[in-house]
Amino acid sequence: MSVAIVNTNFNALTPVQQQKCKAARIEYMFNQIRFHIDAQVAALLNEILHHDKFKALEASWRGLSGLTEIASEPVRDITFNSLNQIKVLFIELSWHELGRHLNSVNDIEQSHLFKLVYSKGLDTPGETPFSILLGDYRINNGFNRSNGVHDLDCLRDISSVCEMAMCPFITSLNSQVFDIGQAEDINLSSSTLEKRFQSTHFKDWQRLRKLSEARFIGITYPDILLRKHYSKNKNKHGFNFTESENDTDSDFLWGNSAYAYVANLMKTFVRTGWFVNLTRGIREYQNDNDHDSPIDTRLYVHPAFEFDSMALAPRPATRVQLDDMSERELSQLGIIPLYSRHSDYECRFYHSPSFYEPAEYETTLATSNAQLSAWLPYTLGAARIAHHIKVMVRHKIGGFVTEAELKVAIAKYLNEYTTRDTDGISLSRLKKPLANYAIDINPLYGEVGQFIGIIRLQPHGQCDQIISSIKLIAKMTLSLQNK
Repeated sequence: MSVAIVNTNFNALTPVQQQKCKAARIEYMFNQIRFHIDAQVAALLNEILHHDKFKALEASWRGLSGLTEIASEPVRDITFNSLNQIKVLFIELSWHELGRHLNSVNDIEQSHLFKLVYSKGLDTPGETPFSILLGDYRINNGFNRSNGVHDLDCLRDISSVCEMAMCPFITSLNSQVFDIGQAEDINLSSSTLEKRFQSTHFKDWQRLRKLSEARFIGITYPDILLRKHYSKNKNKHGFNFTESENDTDSDFLWGNSAYAYVANLMKTFVRTGWFVNLTRGIREYQNDNDHDSPIDTRLYVHPAFEFDSMALAPRPATRVQLDDMSERELSQLGIIPLYSRHSDYECRFYHSPSFYEPAEYETTLATSNAQLSAWLPYTLGAARIAHHIKVMVRHKIGGFVTEAELKVAIAKYLNEYTTRDTDGISLSRLKKPLANYAIDINPLYGEVGQFIGIIRLQPHGQCDQIISSIKLIAKMTLSLQNK
């Protein structure tokens, strides 16, 4: 409202006119005060929203909130029978605290992480095994001066616990690995990546990738855009606040893409009843599959709402927009690349490698087996089966007499999820992700009543000659009455 001030004798006005004049003057003064307060509050809000610590807190909270929303959805198997919901447990633990603790114990089995994830989660009757550990961290190469932790040493200890608990650890990569600061400075050409990661500066990195426990590490990259800027046109409560925007990378709220990857795994479990789909390429029924589906928009803002400073093109929803070559190269280096498609700017995971670097052998079959074992969705699915067998065998302690009976019990369970159906779009393959399996049960030498079981699982969608195996050691006591 605008008020014109003219030289008018106030006393010459009628009482009604005087009253209107007073009201207009009060309204003008009130608006001036309100605008001044709004400006001060807006300045404080901008300072808070753009503070590094607050941005980290908001990013973590939004990522966790997205996961809990997905977890609250009813889980259904392929027959659309209601199952239990996904459970999300939250632990507040900084990377510094975790690294210092793991470094302080002489044996990893003495750590609190081992006791929580393995002893309590997998090795305690009545407890539910953990399926995934998500770390809201960003891994660097070598010693981190900011927190006093050697990132790769800490990651190695975590992977040892995860291998024993059959529970992959998903986290994210720090852009400092590439010696870059902001997105526009990045140069992820294929030759640059390969040369950098093969340098002596990355010898610890290379050593960790060759360890078997690296199969249980998943590292995503890059960060993902979590929300658009606040605008006064979108405010519902009348507060005229517009978030400051300098169109620089640091002005936006970027979050850990590990949340987005785990969200996709959870969506697969919600959709199929399996934690992760061992089948690949069944798209007619699923519409999209676990590693090729758009990220749930509860985990990020759709880029159609964000434009560059000239409002000419949508802003990519990832902090770094990878091209096809750099995406493939990152996946070969054990990084899970988050791809923002140029056509519609939707975010997708096309590759799901673990951190493990598979060895090359003389035969194609052996090399293919090694490459399959480095595929993270396969590890996740095999771990899910291992958890079921572990719990099943634990419930049978004292009830088995021979290894033959134990083998029959495990085979009965695996048969429920195995089909020889070769139809690539068959629903039975989605419900039963195993094409074949093999079981070998032998008594442990010198330990009466204890066995070692080697179970080989072959998923659908792979070469028929390829069989990757996992090992599960189950200890149990013979029933004396059957001797």
